[in-house]
Amino acid sequence: MLHQHLPQQRALPEQLKAKVSSLMHTRANKKLLQGQISSESGKVVLLKDLSNIHQKQKLNIGANSLEGTVKQLKATYGEFMAMMMHGVKLFAKL
Repeated sequence: MLHQHLPQQRALPEQLKAKVSSLMHTRANKKLLQGQISSESGKVVLLKDLSNIHQKQKLNIGANSLEGTVKQLKATYGEFMAMMMHGVKLFAKL
């Protein structure tokens, strides 16, 4: 009972981590999600665990990927970003 709250015992399988991340991305209620994941896995799940899983997933998407960053900037800023990238290429040639 006492050892169930240790981080090693609370570790979730990758399948549940992916589910948590996708549900957190849709801004699901953390308390309800905590109860659901806890009942599915049979493990103690803290709200901090859910937040950490979601944050880690956000950081891993496009991590160290210049192409991913450029795609995200183009999606956000559109033509302005395309003009900036063209300017960077011209500057790099100088």
